[in-house]
Amino acid sequence: MTTPETAEVSLDSLIQGGLRGGFIESSDRYVDEINNMIIQRKRSLVIDFHDLLISNKDLADMLLERPQLVIQAGSEAVRQAITERDPELAKSVRNFYMRFRRLPESLPIRRLRSEVLGKLIMVEGIITRQTPPKHYLRRSVFRCSQCGYEVEIPQPTTGFVQPPKRCPKCGALNSMVFVEERSEFIDWQKVIVQEKPEELPPGQLPRSIEAILLDDLVDTVKPGDRVYLVGIMNLDLADLRKGKPPVVSSFMEVNYVESQQRELVEIEITPEDEKRILELSKMPDVRERIIKSIAPSIYGMEDIKESIAAYSSAAYPRSTQTALGLGVTYTYCSLATQVWLRRSCLGS
Repeated sequence: MTTPETAEVSLDSLIQGGLRGGFIESSDRYVDEINNMIIQRKRSLVIDFHDLLISNKDLADMLLERPQLVIQAGSEAVRQAITERDPELAKSVRNFYMRFRRLPESLPIRRLRSEVLGKLIMVEGIITRQTPPKHYLRRSVFRCSQCGYEVEIPQPTTGFVQPPKRCPKCGALNSMVFVEERSEFIDWQKVIVQEKPEELPPGQLPRSIEAILLDDLVDTVKPGDRVYLVGIMNLDLADLRKGKPPVVSSFMEVNYVESQQRELVEIEITPEDEKRILELSKMPDVRERIIKSIAPSIYGMEDIKESIAAYSSAAYPRSTQTALGLGVTYTYCSLATQVWLRRSCLGS
């Protein structure tokens, strides 16, 4: 069993030997990243897992199995590196973070089971819902109303830790009072991440997980974004109730999140394509052909297909100069406008 003294020694050795001296300071890339953090006033140092694996395989394995310890040590290593270079910035910023990206394997949301609890994993999905930013009590301070003695209690994301019933100094009962101005709050946000459609088995409904974004990760993604997240799967112990089955739900405490924006690909139209498009435009049934080309495997639903076809086209303005030198803007009607005019004016 690991004692607090052993954990403290291992944490210090991780900071000085493994993460700071053995990794950050020995890498020109991450020394430059530390300097950029100071210039841009950032709070997070993002590490590629592959770089850590090459530098120290044992440390990389420990990160996957005991992420809380390694991330805590890494964040303190970042703070020490910032303090050495810019003490004023280190004093003005409460928290610095070491974040990890590009783990060797991405787990499908559908395959998340009990064996991943407490471990660092990576998942991919689509953000479907997002709460407004809230305030998470990260460090609570309680003061004895009798003698003024203060107790500082770190608060985990899994539940609220109550203050001691008796003052540790004077022994007064129920005298510990919460001190809001001395406590530490950081931004908190919950997002719902749903598995991607291409990973959905036939005939199955999509599954989702809850993910918690803290501090500078808040509002970095939005609903509709395809993302990959690196984080720790934790249990929501607030679900435990007396007289109820001991069944709890899980959530991901996110260490790193990145939006996977699809790059627009420029389509090159060949002369043969252009000839075919011009021939198609002269056909009297071109409108019906476009509508029928949308989801041809789905029977019926012509109104919906027609709406999709209408929305896929857009009106665009074009300006020209008249003989009098006046600028005139013409708007070329899109398919959507044509459908609206036909239904509104011709009643068809």
